[in-house]
Amino acid sequence: MTRKNLKPIHPAIQVLNLSDKVKAYFNKLEFYEILEDKIAISDEFNDLNEAKENRWSFRVDLKYCNSDDLKVFYQAIIDSRRKFLRENNITQGIVFYTWYNAMSGGFYFSIIPKNFKNLLPGEEVPFDCIVNRVNSTDDLIEEFVNDKYKGSIPLDELIPVDPSEDDEDNDEEFIRNFVLNVYWTDL
Repeated sequence: MTRKNLKPIHPAIQVLNLSDKVKAYFNKLEFYEILEDKIAISDEFNDLNEAKENRWSFRVDLKYCNSDDLKVFYQAIIDSRRKFLRENNITQGIVFYTWYNAMSGGFYFSIIPKNFKNLLPGEEVPFDCIVNRVNSTDDLIEEFVNDKYKGSIPLDELIPVDPSEDDEDNDEEFIRNFVLNVYWTDL
């Protein structure tokens, strides 16, 4: 495909400190939509459904970008959320949190009020598993880079499951004991 056939790089992507090749890749994936998406905030922003409305995700292929490119994009996401809050005079304390989901091979992020009422005592972010707070998005990016599957397990590595076995209790225990790396910061 020639450069003439590519759509112009969106301004939200153009300003990022990335190579032209990576900008074109992020533009093709329409990452500008993530950067420009509105945040749903009501006067009583403490509803779990509203928190779900403020959840975004993205996936990348390391053939087209690297960990440094992802760091730049993550910072742009955080900056865009701060800008939205500032431009809309939202002074309520907001927490940005993000994680890498190995099952899907994607990065997810969301926002919640700083004192989110749907959290149990001692919880800072809403998950039904053990949360390991990491120091930066770099830790999540490293987890992604080192993940040999990135959401796609080869068929020959799958283990058959006996459908007659009732594993519901084991599933719930697995989820409760699952450790998820999460980064969060105040916006």
